[in-house]
Amino acid sequence: MMVRTFLFVAGATALDFLNTEVVVNGEPADYLATEDDLRRWLVESGLASGSIKKGWLREANALRAELRPIFLRLAAGDRLRPSDLAPLNETLRSATSHLELQLRDGKPALHTVSERATPPFLIARAAAEFLSTADLSRVRQCEGQGCILFFYDTTRSHTRRWCSMAGCGNRAKAAAHYQRTRK
Repeated sequence: MMVRTFLFVAGATALDFLNTEVVVNGEPADYLATEDDLRRWLVESGLASGSIKKGWLREANALRAELRPIFLRLAAGDRLRPSDLAPLNETLRSATSHLELQLRDGKPALHTVSERATPPFLIARAAAEFLSTADLSRVRQCEGQGCILFFYDTTRSHTRRWCSMAGCGNRAKAAAHYQRTRK
């Protein structure tokens, strides 16, 4: 059994979750093929730890399929539509929660305690937090040939083009160099 190395190149957990679907050698690959893959991704992303129940993989993959067109639209420069929020809100409603006061640095702070926070809920919450706080005009899709990865452009000039310089950036620069020197 091959253990996959997840790509955490997006700069946002919600986008890193989308990046569990990749293209390898021109073929689509799903890095969340098993329940163990989902558990490892949740741990490595910092969203959760421990075991997960059967069925959550199917729900997580369904949520990923619903999130992809939302982020494709944002990467194309379009705005969110009310219908985009429906799948997120449905998943967010699946958990029960209550408010609790906790001390942080000696001061009381209001905190939401989630009960029955399933992996799909944790992922939906990360996506909702991102969508509600990020500058959505900075959501990008990699310009690498055949690449389907997303990222959040935090560069000062807002000109990031590739999921990573080590991967797609290097390939694009090598191809451009080859074209220039071939003449």
